[in-house]
Amino acid sequence: MPRIRELTAQPVWARFIRFEHRMAEQAEKYDRIDLAPVRFGANRTEIVFAPSVLDLPIPTYDPSLRDHLTDYANRLMQNDGRTPPGLRARIESVILSTLQGKLPSGEDTASLLGLSSRTFARRLRDQGLSYRQIVEDLRSDLAKTFLKSEMTLSDIAFALGYADQAAFSTAFKRWTGAPPSRFQN
Repeated sequence: MPRIRELTAQPVWARFIRFEHRMAEQAEKYDRIDLAPVRFGANRTEIVFAPSVLDLPIPTYDPSLRDHLTDYANRLMQNDGRTPPGLRARIESVILSTLQGKLPSGEDTASLLGLSSRTFARRLRDQGLSYRQIVEDLRSDLAKTFLKSEMTLSDIAFALGYADQAAFSTAFKRWTGAPPSRFQN
């Protein structure tokens, strides 16, 4: 709930908190958490707020960031949910799961997907994709998202696997035609 208060800049309190599991011992210690009554043995785990909480404005709301993230999510979920995710989405998922300073090579990604390097390359080629382009598109999308979240350029460079801030800035200019500082402003 502190996070909700931080996002809304309002004193938000839960009406009550419910947990599915039972608490036999020391249940009285948890009678109230964050000034909300706590119950154990409920049908589902939930934190319940007054409906008016949904109407609270979020001061940091950024419609362009929402649109960017929505577009990105839609691209990742281009299938109908009944078919397995496409190769591109699976590759992006592998890259995202290993992100933070070092991007996996194409061979490593193929291995993590349970494919030989040759099969991986053939499937990419059959779909008109390249591993390098998928990595660049993902880095570009993530960079824009990170810049809007006010991460420092050096942190973004590290998170996206660049050697330094200058290398990241050069790549960003190649993607967008503008330096990261202009996009951030």
